[in-house]
Amino acid sequence: MDGLNVYLGLGIVLLLAAALGEIEALGIRIPPLKSRLVRAALAVSGAALVVAAFVAPLPGTAATERSERRAAYQRQVLAACDAISSTRATGDDALRVDDRGRMSRDQLVSILGQQWAQENETMRRLLSREVPEGLRPEWREVEAAWRPIAVRGPRYVSAVRGLPDAVTQEQLDRVTADVAATGGYEEWSRFRGAMSALAGGTCTLPA
Repeated sequence: MDGLNVYLGLGIVLLLAAALGEIEALGIRIPPLKSRLVRAALAVSGAALVVAAFVAPLPGTAATERSERRAAYQRQVLAACDAISSTRATGDDALRVDDRGRMSRDQLVSILGQQWAQENETMRRLLSREVPEGLRPEWREVEAAWRPIAVRGPRYVSAVRGLPDAVTQEQLDRVTADVAATGGYEEWSRFRGAMSALAGGTCTLPA
């Protein structure tokens, strides 16, 4: 018997005892009650147990186990968000800029490629995990939001590969702006929102 059934069963027994004056059920025997105060107290306790059946499952029961699985999965979602943010930050820190403010295209492509590969692997692992039943709608939204990003990522790296050997910030910004103009920012914003909904809290993904 899970937490819901335990609380619900006891609550119903107490409510019936309050209403009928006595009862024997579920191994519980309540003798005839003459005191109205005692019957009122049983009614209040029974009502409280019925409410608790839906909001406070007993430890070690099926309801608690479902709650724990959900919380564990959502921690994994938050960890995936942190991993993606860390990957972006590490790559940005590794990029070298010369005294004229230019970046090596080859290094930039290498960093972006590594970032994308790591982010893609992070999401592959997350999306392949067993999803708690109550989070499946949110999981489907994350999967749908990630799908266009999974296509756009390699295309962005390919566009950067077409830049000159020494890349200026202005040139890189133009490539990024082209991505934004075709819905890149909207897709990323949808993905961030979907991940936060799946995690049950704010995901620390870069803007």
